[in-house]
Amino acid sequence: MYDVEVCPGWFKAEVLCPNLEVLYIWEANSITALCSHQLPAPYFSKLEALEVQNCGELRNLMSPSMARGLLNLRKLRIEECQSMEEVITEDQEQQGEQIMIEPLFLVLEVVILDMLPKLRHFFLTNTPSLESVNNDDEVKAVDTMFNSKVSCLNLKELELAGANCITSLCTHQLPMGYFSKLEKLVVRKCGELGNLMSQSMARGLLNLRTLWILECQLMEEVITDEEQQGEEIMTNEPLFPVLEELKLYDLPKLGHFILTKHVVEFPFLKEVAIRDCPKMKSFIQQGTESTLNFESVNNDDELKVVDFNKTMFNSKVSCPNLEALSIWRANNITALCSPSVARSLLNLRTLWIVFCQSMEEVITEEEQQGDEIMTNDTLFRRLEELKLYNLPELGHFILTKRTLEFPFLRGVQIHGCLAMKTFVQQGSVSTPSLEIVNDDDEVKVDDLNE
Repeated sequence: MYDVEVCPGWFKAEVLCPNLEVLYIWEANSITALCSHQLPAPYFSKLEALEVQNCGELRNLMSPSMARGLLNLRKLRIEECQSMEEVITEDQEQQGEQIMIEPLFLVLEVVILDMLPKLRHFFLTNTPSLESVNNDDEVKAVDTMFNSKVSCLNLKELELAGANCITSLCTHQLPMGYFSKLEKLVVRKCGELGNLMSQSMARGLLNLRTLWILECQLMEEVITDEEQQGEEIMTNEPLFPVLEELKLYDLPKLGHFILTKHVVEFPFLKEVAIRDCPKMKSFIQQGTESTLNFESVNNDDELKVVDFNKTMFNSKVSCPNLEALSIWRANNITALCSPSVARSLLNLRTLWIVFCQSMEEVITEEEQQGDEIMTNDTLFRRLEELKLYNLPELGHFILTKRTLEFPFLRGVQIHGCLAMKTFVQQGSVSTPSLEIVNDDDEVKVDDLNE
């Protein structure tokens, strides 16, 4: 037997499936447990994929001993089980006894937990000897999805959706390499989640390439420094060192990605999409709204206030390989970036800014407060497609006295920018490769100011 669909019922020792590889359980509303605790650990030893869907009375999936017997499980999917409170539950016969902390699901690669409104954690034990974890006697694991009591060493994909009872994805006491092989992380509709993870945990995601955070109504920041209790400790190691795709959608309370005084590098990031984040003003938030900075002006020491939070992307973030950037309905930002940041985006090919009600200019003055520092380096040197839609306060793309060059720009769409009178304020613009302006490919435009 290799593939089976199960209707109401559960597994007992009298039923033998020694070669079962795929198990799909759907709408078995009468079962309260997948299998009895008396089953031998290797009962499902050859199982590779387990999917459970619409089992309304199922409160948990299996015991730790049963989980350890799943030596070949690579995919676990649980969807729309309204009563599910935990995936792994404590062995009934071992309650009150010491339990060995051993890795579960040694080859598990994909975990999808979707629409489980009562789910609070992956595995939590009431064993007294496990109340202290990593020298922390106050571990609040009740509302934390992952803790050090369960380890998925080879997990590559994790999707968590509709888990409205959890307030934290993982405890701050987890080892940095806990998710070291994770490649894709999707978190959606987790209504009580205030942040995603700590800085140390983010540095441990050495293989994460895709990160989506969607429709989390209380999410205020993605990366938090809570484990240092406000005293930030940074190393030279980047956060999410190989991240390629980032999506932040429908996060009404999100103020920033991370609060830090240091430069944050994303060396492999290629695509960023930010939509419906109305409170987000800056991607990298500094500790205060402004930073005091002494500079020498005409041989006088003059105190200047440098606002690093003035733009969505400031000099504290580095994305040298970014290719596509789209921002929708971010009503708290007034500018995208400074000229220095625009010059650093060496590979940006697509830029969309849509329905940002407070956007006044795309590129603003340098952080040096009005002293325009322009070199011969081209801004957005590889840009091919530009869309500016419904930006009622946008007056211009940039204010500069120089000629702005876009050597590879081929298509421009500008609609609903009623305050925009000229593309470059005071200067001119050169677009030798321009083919289409506002869906009209018959009009040759050499200067977007005209």
